[in-house]
Amino acid sequence: IHKYGEDGDVRFFNRNRFMAMPDAPVNQPTCQCHNYSYALSLYDKIAGEYVDEEPELVAMPILSEEVLAPGIVRYKFPKESARTLKGLIQNAMFRQWKPAQVLVDEKPATNYEARNCFNYFLTDAQNDCHPQDPIRRAKESLNKGLDAVIENYRGKYSIVPVVSHHTVLLRYEPGNMFHFHIDDHPHYPRVVSVSVNLNDDYEGGNLEFKEFGLNLTLEAGDIVVFCSGFPYMHQVLPVTNGIRYAVVKWYEYPR
Repeated sequence: IHKYGEDGDVRFFNRNRFMAMPDAPVNQPTCQCHNYSYALSLYDKIAGEYVDEEPELVAMPILSEEVLAPGIVRYKFPKESARTLKGLIQNAMFRQWKPAQVLVDEKPATNYEARNCFNYFLTDAQNDCHPQDPIRRAKESLNKGLDAVIENYRGKYSIVPVVSHHTVLLRYEPGNMFHFHIDDHPHYPRVVSVSVNLNDDYEGGNLEFKEFGLNLTLEAGDIVVFCSGFPYMHQVLPVTNGIRYAVVKWYEYPR
């Protein structure tokens, strides 16, 4: 156990072999506590003998499911698993957060009036990380856990097999939001959308579905699955306190 900082936050190594690091300022100088190479040296001491093994996946079993509206289902997985995923992502994301973009004149661009949070796309690049690297563990855990959720959802609505090419990590700071939108677009054809909540120690940031009158206060371990097109227009209301960590993943028909 190690304490540092004026607020005396406790960060610790645990049975999941990760250290829950503090949130790093975005686009600002960082101290030794946020130095990624320093964190990796600690991983070498903790998990060095495991680096050539298969990554330890975070279990995401479905604990419950609830149909909130036609085509909108809330699943729950263990809060401890959500906490572990959040820790892995915090460790891996020190300076990699990028301002989230939207389509402006059919091109990706930053528009703070429409969306002003931070994101990071997971790609095949993480496959080159050593197996116990936190970002690879988070990616492979999410892929396995969410694919199982999608299989359950497909069974409910008789959807043909779908695949996913995009998984996005999200960070909403105070004042951050995403206005009403649908996920399907001619440039990005999507059939099913998944939103995963990794923490609940924040205020605001509700997920709202305009056409269904749903305003959801989400807990850590909540997964909301819904259709990507109209009328499933949705928004993330502004976070008023704390930082909201989430993951979104979209599924489409095989090309």
